[in-house]
Amino acid sequence: MQLRELKYFCFRGTAGSVLAVDKTFNLGNIYVTVCVYKNLALQRKRTGENPISIGPIFLHGHSDIPTYSLFFSHLAARLHDCQFSSLTLGSDEEAAIRRCFALAFSGASIVSCNRHVSENLIRKLDSLYGSKTDEYRNIRTAILGNDGL
Repeated sequence: MQLRELKYFCFRGTAGSVLAVDKTFNLGNIYVTVCVYKNLALQRKRTGENPISIGPIFLHGHSDIPTYSLFFSHLAARLHDCQFSSLTLGSDEEAAIRRCFALAFSGASIVSCNRHVSENLIRKLDSLYGSKTDEYRNIRTAILGNDGL
């Protein structure tokens, strides 16, 4: 059922859902990488938003290219009858995940999650300048403000 839904909701080009992937930390020696997508057939009555559905889940001990390559190559093989050029994949800035997206899903669009990029930027600025400084506020506004990048 998950694969059928992935094919139906995620392989629609710009009209489809992003297949988003994120690794969870702090589960001991095991990482959990979760795929999610929006169920475009359903709509929340209160907000009008499509609910997020959980897709394939990967339990693993390493976060490196060989490990992610195993997972994404397996998933790509299960989706072999789909046009990867009509797929959009999203993640945070985890280099191994993004590299393996490109290896396994040739032609797919790869996007970054705004929330993750923003949080990473804020953490970095705070470590460089401290959150109470003018430099911190000016750079944050220049990048994340209404008229920012």
